[in-house]
Amino acid sequence: MDREDRSDQIRVVDDKVEEEVVRLEAPQRVPASKPEFKNETQVLSVAMGDAQKVQEIKAESYDPEKVWSQEIQEEKSKSFPFGLVVLIVAGLAGLLFWIANYDLIGANPNEEATKVVVQKKERGFVPLTHEEELQRKEEALQHFTAMEELLRAFLKADSVEQRAQYVRDPQRVRPLMEDYYARNEFRCYEYQGVSEYHVVSVDHFPFIALKVDLLNEEPLPILIDDGPGGMKVDWESMVCYQPIEEELFIKQKVTDPTHLRVYVQRDIFYAYEFSDESQYACFKLTFRDSDQTLFGYVQKDTKLYKEFLKLFPEGNRALKNSLILSLAFDPGSRAPKSVRIHEILSHLWAYPPK
Repeated sequence: MDREDRSDQIRVVDDKVEEEVVRLEAPQRVPASKPEFKNETQVLSVAMGDAQKVQEIKAESYDPEKVWSQEIQEEKSKSFPFGLVVLIVAGLAGLLFWIANYDLIGANPNEEATKVVVQKKERGFVPLTHEEELQRKEEALQHFTAMEELLRAFLKADSVEQRAQYVRDPQRVRPLMEDYYARNEFRCYEYQGVSEYHVVSVDHFPFIALKVDLLNEEPLPILIDDGPGGMKVDWESMVCYQPIEEELFIKQKVTDPTHLRVYVQRDIFYAYEFSDESQYACFKLTFRDSDQTLFGYVQKDTKLYKEFLKLFPEGNRALKNSLILSLAFDPGSRAPKSVRIHEILSHLWAYPPK
């Protein structure tokens, strides 16, 4: 979204009138070292279940934080070109097939071979045959081709009605699309290819995260829900949908809890009704394509704060996550940019399936 830059204004403060202190950000001198983060487990595209029992994935070449998802840290995703995925699958399948054959060396082909296969089946492990390996690779290719067809159709759609056919949860999302495109230009794109492919987790539910290359355009970050009903695009995260413009939310000092997509990191700015550092934790909230800043507060010794501690360890002000939060100004608050955080709705800019 193209928006006009709005610089924060600094007002002269009368000694007799209390105004919220506006802090000027300045670069901090910190050691040039990589911070240690807690690992988060992820769900792979071929397996669903308890995310704590599957392998961890690290991102190397592509960091969605620079686009829409700043919380996808190195512990939260891993980039795999599709061709490399196929090679890895093929290599593992070949290795397993070799191990199975190696177990049979020197054995009676009629008796011992049967015993080994039975034992492997009892352990829940059966190596792929050559035919099964080829079938798996063909299925992977078909899946990727279907994904590309979805992206082409979604991007070239020239109306809300057409584009809504390819989004997840269309009954809920279509009114949001109509609201968004009433405020922003509707654009069509020409698909060129996928340069990055990831698997990311939203509350232990896997999404395919893509860096989609376009003709004469900057690449788009797109999430795909690969659920039982077929692949669908998460339109809300792609456009960073907000139910109200950030500037208007701040100007009107909205007191009804509002769902906003924000970048979040720890901070130490305490003022007005949130001036008690022993009672509240402070978080700096920023937005995509906007220079607006809010300070959100969570009351300590609450279930909500325990959720925040898992994402933001105490003392770590460098870690930044992308969240959907429920935010509101306190009724009668004199603070121009201090809001109360009521709830974490999602750990990415997409809602998990219900």
